[in-house]
Amino acid sequence: MSTHVFEKELIALLQDHVKHPYAQYTEHGVHAYFIARLYNALPLNERYLTLPGQGRVCRVQKEYPTPKHLDKSRRQGWDVCLLRSPYQPSATADVQRPLFDRLDTEAIVEFGLNASHEHLVEDVRRLAHKDVRSDLRFIAHLMRASGPRAADRLSLRDCSVSDSRSKAFRMRDRILVALDASTETEGAAVTVFLCIPERNGAEIWKLTPGNEERLPLG
Repeated sequence: MSTHVFEKELIALLQDHVKHPYAQYTEHGVHAYFIARLYNALPLNERYLTLPGQGRVCRVQKEYPTPKHLDKSRRQGWDVCLLRSPYQPSATADVQRPLFDRLDTEAIVEFGLNASHEHLVEDVRRLAHKDVRSDLRFIAHLMRASGPRAADRLSLRDCSVSDSRSKAFRMRDRILVALDASTETEGAAVTVFLCIPERNGAEIWKLTPGNEERLPLG
């Protein structure tokens, strides 16, 4: 039930973005918006888990630590995740770490707002890593574009409207290659959502290893 709500609310956020790409100023604003949507969408009895002797813990977490370093110099944090309930220690995390630092996750999403394809490919690699134990692993890449020139843009954070579509489809091709490679090396499936806003011809793509699907806009 909870994982269904997670994916449903994520797609609803993307559908909202193509209609209202300026609802949030930064990627961190998108995180906050998704957290609010997800928390409110979860049934009351699924919003928290209980740690022995410590009371309740909200299952919706931002920057919850990865189970291990995932071939980086240190542990990182997931943009947004849903902790598994009932609580379960991660099978791959260091058992010497405190319990609250190594809980298992049911669903994870990494976001990008006009991020580079290198950023997305690295997110695919981390989410597909053998030390990550999560039922659902998502990447949601949102694009926002305006004005052909910087002087014409509504925000300096926007990409150029003149090349955003070609950039999006080049990125789609690279993501599909990365997804196929990740299943060969790690064996875990990652789903990438690519969201192109309305002024460029709104599109939402769901990319999985060996498959691409165009989703309805709502």
